Amino acid sequence: MWEEDLGDVTTAAVRYRSATELDPTNAEAFLRLARASATLGRADAAARAYDRFLELGTRRVDAVHPEVVPALREMARLSAGALGAPEQAERYARAA
Repeated sequence: MWEEDLGDVTTAAVRYRSATELDPTNAEAFLRLARASATLGRADAAARAYDRFLELGTRRVDAVHPEVVPALREMARLSAGALGAPEQAERYARAA
């Protein structure tokens, strides 16, 4: 069971970061790292992880990862708010 399921988001974020370092093509680890980072208020880290997830999630040959649209929406929200980048927010929102 992942730590975030138990409420320990900080430990989960550390483990997801480790997972992304061990396998930089693991889209799911980047998605979970992004969500954990956002929960912890680490907007910059969340944005980096979401960007990597989106890069990996749209690269699949068989299909686009099912969490791409929600991730685009979250990036729009982060960009409009904590990151202070309204132009980026609009770009992500249009892509969603």
